[in-house]
Amino acid sequence: MSLISCPECKKEISSTAACCPSCGYVLRSQTAEPQFEAFRKRVLTGGLILCLIGLPVGILLRLPYVWGLAILGIIVATAKLAAMRTGQ
Repeated sequence: MSLISCPECKKEISSTAACCPSCGYVLRSQTAEPQFEAFRKRVLTGGLILCLIGLPVGILLRLPYVWGLAILGIIVATAKLAAMRTGQ
């Protein structure tokens, strides 16, 4: 750990600090955002696979529960993304 100068108020602060204790300047973005983006990409990929494969197969084989589950999965994933975005 070393001391660095705050870009905003020029006071010395710890290099491991997330924000300046004096002026509140944010030095690093929060780690939840990269996790959210990685999860969002996985959900979008999974949803696309479900829509492109699951729905047509379910319809062709006349299995309504298959495409029903595909749609339900997309709804649940969307709700999970919304909960992650709001921090709940």
